[in-house]
Amino acid sequence: MKTPATIACAAVLAVSVDAHGYLIEPAPVFNGPKKTDYVDKIDSGTLPAPWAGKKFNDNPDANADTFNKAFKELPPADQNIRKMMDPVGPDCGFTKLEMDPVDVSSRKDVTWANPDKPGEPGFIDSHTGPCEIWIDDTMVMHEDNCARKFKGHPASIPVDFSKCSGTCNLRFYWLALHEPMWQVYKNCVKIKNGAGGGSAPAPVTSTAPAPTTGTAPAPPTGTTPAPPTGTAPAPPTGTAPAPVPASGGQPSKAKCRAKARRRALRDYDEDEYNYEE
Repeated sequence: MKTPATIACAAVLAVSVDAHGYLIEPAPVFNGPKKTDYVDKIDSGTLPAPWAGKKFNDNPDANADTFNKAFKELPPADQNIRKMMDPVGPDCGFTKLEMDPVDVSSRKDVTWANPDKPGEPGFIDSHTGPCEIWIDDTMVMHEDNCARKFKGHPASIPVDFSKCSGTCNLRFYWLALHEPMWQVYKNCVKIKNGAGGGSAPAPVTSTAPAPTTGTAPAPPTGTTPAPPTGTAPAPPTGTAPAPVPASGGQPSKAKCRAKARRRALRDYDEDEYNYEE
């Protein structure tokens, strides 16, 4: 005979085993057949402050609230679940980064779902807890309770892919808090963003120097030297020799004075001659 407790335990077990998901787009590459399972667990009862002494065996929403209140007590630099989850389980869960990059140039989101549960939300309602997305070492999304925030099937999660220029590693983290043994989910995808940084610098470099270099030196060089060179030497050369002919008239006056002297001498000689006589 099945007691109510047995039925309840069976229901929880069924949820724990079956109700998982993984990234749909951009699509990761998996190491093997496992895709929807959690990769490891974190025992909430062994954690230090601010988690120590907190109750995590309540209902899923209460557990998430307790987690998030403690989470806000961490220093700002530590307020991410990646730091807590990276040391737990395989680095990328059941996925791997050895793959051809997926082009995300036209994407605005990632999608999460469990294809084994068509029609159900991407994040099962009972699996409350935070999720995060990182592009390389930049956190581009954090949500305190992804099962409550993203309810679609698949769940659409907005992402700013402009944080990736060229080829990058996208990492998805999800921590399910519906039980004291927190479930760890990790997916990794290699992505490429063709609109990241290839086209932006080109126009800036080619247009800025062109107008400045071509126009500035041309006017000064053509106009300033021409006037001084043509006009300055012409006046001195034409006027300097002009006084020379004017001074050439002086010899005629000298001749007149010489004749006057000669006449005076002759007159003097004649007078002296007459005196002697």
